This record gives sequence, structure tokens and C-alpha cells, in this order.
Amino acid sequence: MVAGCLTEEERRGASVLASKVRLKRLVRRDLVSEVRQKGHKIVRDCFVVTYLQNGTELTHVAIHVRKKFGNAVARNRVKRVFRASLQTLAAMLQGFDLIVTPRRAAKGLSSFEITSLLERCLAETGMTRKK
Repeated sequence: MVAGCLTEEERRGASVLASKVRLKRLVRRDLVSEVRQKGHKIVRDCFVVTYLQNGTELTHVAIHVRKKFGNAVARNRVKRVFRASLQTLAAMLQGFDLIVTPRRAAKGLSSFEITSLLERCLAETGMTRKK
């Protein structure tokens, strides 16, 4: 097992907690540009995460997929997969505004794989808090 990853039991417990914690959409243009300008960036081969602490207990998320990624079916699928992965990790991400930008390498990955990559990446930066 990779250090920093959740075991299957913890993952099930986190998904139960995650169902109680709702992710809010980050849609206001001024807030999105503030996160892009003032936030910290994590760059991986499958995604780019830009995050900024918001001072509340809510998590706001925006998933931006460019047309360069693929056709509408591929873009919508990757958004669904990332949304599900972030919902699984929602209990640990309270208090942040996130902008997730998937890259082409994420095209064939499953929700489980993206969840483990996101979890490992966010744990390295110290963002996650286990509940």
C-alpha cells in the first residue's frame, strides 16, 4: 500500500462522510480569477489543481476542461469522473476553493485511479485533513 493512501475501509468511511459534505460549484468569475491569481498550483501529468484557502468550512470546486481535451463526450466523462473523485475526498478538503484542470493523460483513467492520484497529490501539499 502506498503511504498516504486510504485503505478500503477508510475509503468506504470517507465516502459515507462525503455524502454528507456537499461540494459547492465555483462559478463566479471574480472568485475563479482570484483563485487563479492568488492560489497555489499543483501540476501533475493527469491534472492541474489550483487551490486557495477560503476561510470557511465549505469546499468550492470548478472543473475546467478545454476543447483541446477531446470531443464533448470525452470532456463530459472526465468532468463526471473528477466530480465523483472530489466528492469522495470532500470531507478532507474543507475550507478550500479548487480549480481542477484535467489533462489528456486522464482520458482513460477510472474514478478510483483519479481518486488515489488526487489524494496522494493533495496529501503531499498538506491540504487534506482526515475526519
